[in-house]
Amino acid sequence: MIFIISIVVIVLVIVSISLAYFKFKPPQLSLREKVRAVAMQHGISNSTADWLVDNFKPSAEKYVDNPDELVKILYLRERNPDLAFNIGDVSYKDQIFPNIQPAEKHLKLSEEAIRLGYAKPINIERNGINLVGNVTLYSPQPIEDVWKAVNVTQLNPEIVNDFNNPNQHMNVVKLLKYIPEIEGYPLAIQASAFAVDNVVYKNNFDKVKGDDYIWQYGIRSAIAYVINLQNSGKIDVLNGLNMQNKTLQRLFLEKAILPVELTTQNITSGGHTDPSFDVFIYNVTPNANLNGSQPQEWLGNILRKSIADKDELYDLAMYFAYMHHPYVPWPNSGNAYKALFNTAKNVDELSLYVIGIPDALRYPNPKPVVPEITEASVPYYSVLVGRELGYPTVVYTAPYPDGKGFEHDEAGVWSDKMNSIVVYWCDIPAFIADYQNSPIEPNLKRSWNFGEYEIIVG
Repeated sequence: MIFIISIVVIVLVIVSISLAYFKFKPPQLSLREKVRAVAMQHGISNSTADWLVDNFKPSAEKYVDNPDELVKILYLRERNPDLAFNIGDVSYKDQIFPNIQPAEKHLKLSEEAIRLGYAKPINIERNGINLVGNVTLYSPQPIEDVWKAVNVTQLNPEIVNDFNNPNQHMNVVKLLKYIPEIEGYPLAIQASAFAVDNVVYKNNFDKVKGDDYIWQYGIRSAIAYVINLQNSGKIDVLNGLNMQNKTLQRLFLEKAILPVELTTQNITSGGHTDPSFDVFIYNVTPNANLNGSQPQEWLGNILRKSIADKDELYDLAMYFAYMHHPYVPWPNSGNAYKALFNTAKNVDELSLYVIGIPDALRYPNPKPVVPEITEASVPYYSVLVGRELGYPTVVYTAPYPDGKGFEHDEAGVWSDKMNSIVVYWCDIPAFIADYQNSPIEPNLKRSWNFGEYEIIVG
């Protein structure tokens, strides 16, 4: 009997405890209440907590049990509501950091904004936030360098238009750091950001002697030289070209500032190679054999003297600009070019000079000025000439109509005065007509970067 009573008592006790637990069980807090609790502990308002839950609920859910992280997002919003919203919006809508979840982006960008000192009433638009994210989350940079880049891109949002990888944002920061004089030329900043990516990083020049070295002794020397040409009135391209197509303008500005040909053409010898770190550094480094001038400067001096004096070199350049073309394989194109030549001679003769001067420089009169320029490399050397004179130039390529598998290259020179490209294949219908009886289809392309072509016909 006593045993049974004991069992009953134990059961009653268990039931009583269970009833007491369910009666007095602590209520389950909602997400909003949890976030408010964290906010209150850090002196942050309920309205900020509610803002996070209402606008960026996944971020609240991810970090609500990690108050040290959650409070960073809340703190930024409390101090700078507009920026905090833009950061959250970018994190969830823009295509940055594709391998990171939006909530993680939200936290990282908030942390970075606080580190950079943006937790104050200053707003940063989407382009600035993207720049901060793409730069600092991949490779943190000094605060002052990022600040400068953000401020410049805020004033000139077109700089980051069409950027498609983090390196281009990073290049903006480094361009303003290593070449501060570029700040006044936003279009040049944009074009240079692309060019550095295409010419330097794609060819791994930064791996040879390090990133700082290639910026100090390669990129800076090349780009600052062009800026000096602009500032001294020797060229006028960095504020834009006379064209409506902004992508095409940017591509031509890349050729005007940092073309890949600066790494494939030895300026003084004319030797041609694949993209080369050594050729690049040689072309932009002072040389004792050139009285301390850089090869790029040496070339510029020769060209400007020839143009000023209208000397024999100039006459040869004009001769070759007319005569040294494949009139037989492409007769219809030849007739169109002759008409263009006559117009250009009256309107913008220098555009023709850019085409013809490499042939003149290799001509033995009595000895070549640049001895190793070959017939095949003439149009590529024209790119360097165009850079010196403010006539951005790109190389066009087409297969010979006989169908034997060989190709021919021609320089295409942008002329602001003519608002067109001066090139042998200047008339597309005439070019197509040259293949009327050909065993192959017409194909015309132009090369903006080494081994990369834009198809014009075909």
